[in-house]
Amino acid sequence: MSFKNTYFASANSKDGFVGFFDQVFGPVSYRYILKGGPGTGKSSLMRQLGAAAEEAGHTTEYILCSSDPSSLDGVIINDLGIAMLDGTAPHVCDVNLPGVDSEIVNLGVYWNKKKLAAHADAIREQSAEKASLYQKAYRTLAAIGEMETLTEQSTHGAFDTEKAAAFASRFASRYTPHTIGHESVRLIDGYGMDGYTHLESFESELNYKIRPCLLLEYRLLGLIYQALRRRHPNMLVSYRALDGVTVNGILLPDEGISVTVGCVEKPNDKQINTERFVDKRALSEHKNKLRFSKKCREELEVQCTELFAQIKDLHFSLETIYGTAMNFKKLSQESDRLITKILS
Repeated sequence: MSFKNTYFASANSKDGFVGFFDQVFGPVSYRYILKGGPGTGKSSLMRQLGAAAEEAGHTTEYILCSSDPSSLDGVIINDLGIAMLDGTAPHVCDVNLPGVDSEIVNLGVYWNKKKLAAHADAIREQSAEKASLYQKAYRTLAAIGEMETLTEQSTHGAFDTEKAAAFASRFASRYTPHTIGHESVRLIDGYGMDGYTHLESFESELNYKIRPCLLLEYRLLGLIYQALRRRHPNMLVSYRALDGVTVNGILLPDEGISVTVGCVEKPNDKQINTERFVDKRALSEHKNKLRFSKKCREELEVQCTELFAQIKDLHFSLETIYGTAMNFKKLSQESDRLITKILS
């Protein structure tokens, strides 16, 4: 599995769960929608399909679970127009035209209901506790969002939008011709059981990194995004997990160019200095507020990571319960038949 073809299609945000499943999986011709509890083999089946597709020479994308990046939410076989995805909560998916554009694959038929019934109380208690912890995590992310709002209010007048927009226009003109391309959504960061995760999936031949500067880097990236949109190139766009709205990454696959937030780390990285568009004297008037919001945000991020660690423990406990009730031998046999059918 290549990191270059690995993305998120959803996010745990300050407003709760935000999903982009329609944008990510909508364009495919046929979807296999998996149903089943935690630990019932959904992610393993998708990995098995992806590996078989890659071995057969197909172009494959892996969509990670935003809460548990070690698991999959989906796999897309682009040249076949086929996707397999997790259709359980919180990203519930169902068939549109059964047998025409999608079908359900129910992994629940391979579990022993009597074994699960014996653990019913534990499943209820742990599921309820997990849901409660998610709500606490979302409130913490909302508080982080409030601190970012305070930062943005303090820096608003210090950013030279006109100068930045002119730069963005020149950048777009330099690298992209006027064309009729397609824009797709693929997320490259998330808050989950491993804390904050950033994927390097947009890394390309030439990578522009916008230097962080009090969140003003996102305003600059937003202007570059708008300038590129006016030229209609083929483009992958990522939105910040925190709000699901702010652009935090752009990939121009035809040009081999990416624009993301960060500092230069590799030989093919080029730095865009956000500070060239910032009035530092204007910032100095709000230095106490900026220092306060930064400190609070850092403390809240630690709390958020701790909450997701507790969620992780409960998640794997539930996976163990369901896993012990599964007939994985039979599931494996049926999975092999299904994968053969999909790729034939």
